[in-house]
Amino acid sequence: MKTRLTLIVGQYNKFLSYSDDNYFKVLVDGSQDLPKRYLSTKNEKETLKELWEEYLEIYFDWANINLIDFRKYMINECEAIYCCKLFHIFGATKKGKFVSHNSNIRLDPYHEELLAKRVRPGFTN
Repeated sequence: MKTRLTLIVGQYNKFLSYSDDNYFKVLVDGSQDLPKRYLSTKNEKETLKELWEEYLEIYFDWANINLIDFRKYMINECEAIYCCKLFHIFGATKKGKFVSHNSNIRLDPYHEELLAKRVRPGFTN
């Protein structure tokens, strides 16, 4: 069975009002999806570090990354979903971008539900 790691990186801008659409943003890749990678010869921490360093300029060991869910995604595939919350940092991304909920992205409904319940209440499209 293949295991996919999905990384939800939420970014808060403490200088904006909680009700502002740009107060909270989530990192998406070039295809407007959450960053993800399959486990192969490396363990989950090494795979998460590779994924993190592919998208972000922030030192991996500084991040507080937590497993927030695990699910059977398909018959032969499962998904471990990790989350990290950051304050707004200019120049934080190497690849991808941070987007708000009103940016017309279409995430997997399961990921949207996790965002709304566990990461940022009110984050729905």
